Amino acid sequence: MPENKIRYDDEHDVMYVFFGRPQMGSEEEVAPGIYLRISDETEEIIGIVITDFKSRTKKDYLALPFSIDLTSIFPENNSKHIQ
Repeated sequence: MPENKIRYDDEHDVMYVFFGRPQMGSEEEVAPGIYLRISDETEEIIGIVITDFKSRTKKDYLALPFSIDLTSIFPENNSKHIQ
């Protein structure tokens, strides 16, 4: 099973979430400051980048595990739902 990774850049207040193996991709802004990383090979979601993370969560910590529901971003295509 591919490993998911989370990295937080405190200096720039950016949360990076990676799904599976590292691969080349491009970013698509789906909401202000929220970017999906899309695989160049498969066009699947391979990660998420969230800018201004602390101000969005209003917390200094993130409880793990957590889930991300992308259906509000892609309501017409639930296949892009990440669990």
